[in-house]
Amino acid sequence: MQKKLCTLLTTRGIGYLIGLKGNQPHLYAAAKRLCATATPQSAWTQDERTRDRCTRRQTRVFTAPADTPYNGWAGLRSIVHVERSGTRAGKPYHETHYYISSHTASAEEFACLIRGHWQVENSLHWVKDVVLAEDACQTRAGYAPENLALLRNWAVTLFRLHGYRSITAALRRFAHDLPTLLSWLE
Repeated sequence: MQKKLCTLLTTRGIGYLIGLKGNQPHLYAAAKRLCATATPQSAWTQDERTRDRCTRRQTRVFTAPADTPYNGWAGLRSIVHVERSGTRAGKPYHETHYYISSHTASAEEFACLIRGHWQVENSLHWVKDVVLAEDACQTRAGYAPENLALLRNWAVTLFRLHGYRSITAALRRFAHDLPTLLSWLE
């Protein structure tokens, strides 16, 4: 499925950046080997301190070889290796991720693209999953799941448009003040 999508995208001049996981075991293993043995064409490191976290992100970009299993992916040009390490709430962590892309870019550019994706993940999906308990919702029939998802997106958007960075704080503030919340729609 992903390979067909990559072919469709590249034939239309659209690029891709896809995270590798265990569902592509041969490509994942090959990318891991490549990143352990080859010299990167570009590397970039960023250190960051936020709230209770201290993080170092190291991004390295490798040219994708033309042999198997890489040649099964239309337009594949780059293998991206990202290592994140540091502390969260005083506890150490270390994560390694691999990506494939049809783009040729610097490590810094890939780091920005990947980080941008995680900002969407953290600012919307995490809020919907954790704060609004979307994954725990038992509603399954008809259009109700889509309608509830639409309402959750609407609520998050309204709160953010009105300056609330914390959706939890906004929910507490407006839980019993529906008139003010509805006045935002006028």
